[in-house]
Amino acid sequence: MLRQGHIILHIKNGTERVLRSLALRSTVLLCGMAALTALTACNSDDDIQFKPETVDDQMLVKASADTVRLSAQNAAETAITFQWNTATPRKYYSFIEYYVQISELGSKDHVAALKRLDDDATSYSMTQKELNSVLTGWGYGPGTVLDLKLTLMAKPFNTQKFLMPETSTCTFVAVSY
Repeated sequence: MLRQGHIILHIKNGTERVLRSLALRSTVLLCGMAALTALTACNSDDDIQFKPETVDDQMLVKASADTVRLSAQNAAETAITFQWNTATPRKYYSFIEYYVQISELGSKDHVAALKRLDDDATSYSMTQKELNSVLTGWGYGPGTVLDLKLTLMAKPFNTQKFLMPETSTCTFVAVSY
């Protein structure tokens, strides 16, 4: 029956009881699901955290010089060489991937791209041109004195278990051309 823009629905007594029963069951089901979710979230193992296996730095990377003065005339010559011991032998790995990265000491913005080295590498050299390109890429001009850091990472390759990379760092000073 339609009156003044409203629809009035007449429900018989039996249908009304069925609808109320369904509404009650739905409410009970939703409350039960909420309680079950809350109970599973309260896990007694909250104090257990994932802590990957780490190792102390045994690579002990060292630079061939404390200070490097770069020059355009010697661009093709080696500016600096870094040497290190092999990474710590670890369980569960088939080989170790070595990576190096140069960054300005104390800066989060001036970080060079990560460079992958050979698996059996124990040294890495940069020419004067390569190192100067990193510095000029950060916007520094000729004669700029910068404190730099080399980070060496040895990542054990493993397909079944995550192993934290072993890291080693050294610092040096470079003067751009």
